[in-house]
Amino acid sequence: EAEAALRAAVDSSVGASRIAELLQEAREAGVIDSALLERAKSEGEKGKLASMVEEARKTIEATEARIEELEAQAAKLTGKDNRKARSAALKEALELRTSDSFVEAQQLVKDPEKEYQKMMDKMAEREEREREQRETVQQTLEAALASGDISDLNRVVLEGQKIGMDVS
Repeated sequence: EAEAALRAAVDSSVGASRIAELLQEAREAGVIDSALLERAKSEGEKGKLASMVEEARKTIEATEARIEELEAQAAKLTGKDNRKARSAALKEALELRTSDSFVEAQQLVKDPEKEYQKMMDKMAEREEREREQRETVQQTLEAALASGDISDLNRVVLEGQKIGMDVS
């Protein structure tokens, strides 16, 4: 039943969150074949990507609207008396135009698959760094326990807590 529900969801292209729920149910039931698993992952990723692109479009629209508003405001501020206000409006427009969120949104809309792959690569790199940190803390903790040095043990426990590791 879980596999049939997942198969129907993948075929009908429901949202990524629903596919993820059904995928979990099928895994728990232990009734999922690898081809269906790959299709479900692919459909889930497509849903995530579509959602991300839609959010990026909204970010672009909102930012461009604010930039236009600021530039129109600056155009109305003429004369020497309004120089500071005009400069401030133009500066804010420039900051918006070059902001990380605006540039990243433009890149995502321009080439969604490439940007999604970059995000996935960054996430994998971060997870690998975190795994390495946990291993280092674990090894250091074992060495501190073996040596019986309380100050080393306290230091390692603090290091582990900093990276969210349960070292109790």
